[in-house]
Amino acid sequence: MVFHSPPYFFWKQDTLKPLADYVPKLKEVVFQKGAGTLFDHMTRMQSIARYVVGLWGYERHLEDVLRAVYLSKADLVTQMVAELPAMQGFVGSEYALLSKEKACVCKAIKTHYLPLGEASELPQNIEAKLVALVDKVDLIVSSYHVGYRPTSSKDPLGLRRAMLGVLRL
Repeated sequence: MVFHSPPYFFWKQDTLKPLADYVPKLKEVVFQKGAGTLFDHMTRMQSIARYVVGLWGYERHLEDVLRAVYLSKADLVTQMVAELPAMQGFVGSEYALLSKEKACVCKAIKTHYLPLGEASELPQNIEAKLVALVDKVDLIVSSYHVGYRPTSSKDPLGLRRAMLGVLRL
């Protein structure tokens, strides 16, 4: 009998299908109360990305940015990330690589959560920077839209960190 550790089991199960097949499951996961699902969040991120790419003249990157945005949250509904949430982004990047996505898309999935703090590294490629930016912008705008405001002692959604991330990006 061969024993396989849980992460290996989840990896084997999750990679039976391409990462893009997980995207429809985002419709079942609440992003924020009053702000829709993770699928809604991803759709808004794509709209913001189209605007920003056009505004800043990065049209040649649009297809890759939109693909990275589309796949950026898909790993959140995999078994691996459900069991090991700290692996989000990294798992998505690896699954995207196995799904034969472009290297710049994989890198954007992996690093779009950056920067994590004041001294944290920034995403390195333009696709990752744009995905990180639109993710944070939608988090901030949707949070304010539904009435959430950070206080001096509470910021459970990390809006201050997101705002500082936008400024650093």
